[in-house]
Amino acid sequence: MFRLANNDNSTSETQMQAETDCNRTFEVMYAKYSPVIYGMVCKAVNSEIRAASLLQEIFTVAFGKICDGEINVSNCFTCLLALTRKHISEFLKSNQATVKATVSEESKNCMELILVKGYSLKDIENKLNLSRSEARLALRKALNKVKH
Repeated sequence: MFRLANNDNSTSETQMQAETDCNRTFEVMYAKYSPVIYGMVCKAVNSEIRAASLLQEIFTVAFGKICDGEINVSNCFTCLLALTRKHISEFLKSNQATVKATVSEESKNCMELILVKGYSLKDIENKLNLSRSEARLALRKALNKVKH
């Protein structure tokens, strides 16, 4: 009987330690990366209020993934970037009705490839057979239409 009680106690201590480690990892990650993530979100959504809300959503998901062991010190920034891209993409998709019909198909394709599929400008140049300046311009036009 004493052993079982001791095992339960050590299990509680282990759980408490894991929660403390999880909280500490999150605090460090938030302090280090939140300004960068917030900047990325602000540029994409063009609203500080919505950006703050998205930042909170991103780090809430990240906290769950830290506690589940999916995010650790070695991959936290990469995971945060992926989460950020996903949340921005979902936000833009939910506001797609605001995109006017004047956005060209080329611009829509560029935006989708970057935000949804994570392509780089170089990848878009090759995939859509555009010059670098054409790819940048198409993406800029699409983002401006979504923002305004």
